[in-house]
Amino acid sequence: MRFYPRYEPDSLMPCSLASSALIALTACCLLHPGQADAATRAHAASASSSTSMQEVLAIDDTRLNWRHNDQILELVASSDGLLVTQASASLSLQLQRGDRVRTAGRTEITTVATLLAALRAAAGNPVAVDVMRDGVQVHLIWTAATYTPLLPPAAP
Repeated sequence: MRFYPRYEPDSLMPCSLASSALIALTACCLLHPGQADAATRAHAASASSSTSMQEVLAIDDTRLNWRHNDQILELVASSDGLLVTQASASLSLQLQRGDRVRTAGRTEITTVATLLAALRAAAGNPVAVDVMRDGVQVHLIWTAATYTPLLPPAAP
């Protein structure tokens, strides 16, 4: 399984600067090591409760797991398309738990790899996605902004 963590650029900087400052103050004997540890934990807690955003994408042959703050999507390969096993209500892809992703563009979706290939082939354009929901075919349109977070970073 491959994990693709993504962080907002500013979320790491303040913690690094604060930690460096605490180390310097401890080295100069201005702070007791216990005080520095408590200050570091307090800063880490405040930094994690701030508005920093965290996104994680995990992909293997049969599963795609995507998390962004309070949004979750999990797709699992099945013989009848990709099964949506988890989907947040606020998800802009309009998927619901129990849906089966059948096609994206003109590509029949049978694996995570075929879905990712179809989304890459859309090259930033909207893509039509057909889903089976409660025995009824539902036609969705995904814009590039909604499906781009599902794509792993390009190889260097």
